[in-house]
Amino acid sequence: MKAADLTVELAVLRESLANIRQEMGEIKGKLLASETSVNGLQQEAAVLRQRLDDHLKRVETWDNRWWGVLGLFVASALTLAANLIVILVRK
Repeated sequence: MKAADLTVELAVLRESLANIRQEMGEIKGKLLASETSVNGLQQEAAVLRQRLDDHLKRVETWDNRWWGVLGLFVASALTLAANLIVILVRK
């Protein structure tokens, strides 16, 4: 090979190397952006998980209170019925 051919080939290889470095830089930028996006999504998922846990605790507390109120209502209705029966039997 001649020196001129080697010089041309070297120039082509340098240009290819520059293009590859530029593409690697772009890919690295996209990768960093994706990583930032994934981190943001993980944080958002953690916040949503915490909100769901809080909501489930509130629902459980409300459910327990509801059954307590329902028990009191049933007990009151039975007491009223018993008192009405006692009043009717005394007459």
